[in-house]
Amino acid sequence: MEEDLGSKSELLLQSNPIYKKVPVLFHDDRAICDSPIIIEYIDTVWNTPDSPPILPLDPYDRAVAKFWGVFIDDKLYSAFRWTIGGLTEAVRVANVEELHSVLQVLETALGKYGEGKRFFGGDSLGYVDIVLGSALGWIKTAEILTEVKFLDEEKTPLLLTWAERFCAHSAVKGLIPETEKLVQLSPFVKLSWKSKTEASIVAAGDFFWVDKEIGDNAYEASSTDNVLIHKKEVNMVSKLKSLKNDNDNIDMNTMRKKEFKSTHLEDG
Repeated sequence: MEEDLGSKSELLLQSNPIYKKVPVLFHDDRAICDSPIIIEYIDTVWNTPDSPPILPLDPYDRAVAKFWGVFIDDKLYSAFRWTIGGLTEAVRVANVEELHSVLQVLETALGKYGEGKRFFGGDSLGYVDIVLGSALGWIKTAEILTEVKFLDEEKTPLLLTWAERFCAHSAVKGLIPETEKLVQLSPFVKLSWKSKTEASIVAAGDFFWVDKEIGDNAYEASSTDNVLIHKKEVNMVSKLKSLKNDNDNIDMNTMRKKEFKSTHLEDG
């Protein structure tokens, strides 16, 4: 069943009370949460002699597959989040490079572990294929929103060919979310990520809301006239306001950078 993430149902909240997020698998009136755990559960419960295992049977190969699953879940989705919903243009640009870097690591891994094979898991779909394949819709969405090609013949030829094979597989067809729908969803995703980020850093007690006129290089967190600024800069902010009142022609950004650097050097 589909879940409206803007208004989470009581069923979701009861089924996943810790993380309060999808997906949740229901089996025998019990809830299994989190994608990697669900995949492993399915592989264990519905494993038959006639079907290839999702996770390798060999302990070492199994550990390697889980390692890359964690890498994808940690590094790839983090890069997505900040590429699409970064608070500043500098953050978004940096994470475009990070996304390129992560995909390059996966390109190398595919060349090493999938050498001569059709997929990461060998000649049939495996654990790493499913975890990475689930991100293909968002990779295509990021390409449209950033106007940057992340999977191409020059930089990631193996991943590009793998992605085509994955999407053409009979078990996958019709399951990858349509890129157009994800692009339409992206403003809401950005807003959600932005709100969570702002809430987290404010809750940490290390940031204040200050007037945006202090400097355009502040930690920009919204399109309003306010920005988030770190506690370590509070003394510097007061100095800058005083200086600005005394001399409207002062280069505020230059002074802000100098004072910020000095503040951090003093803190060691």
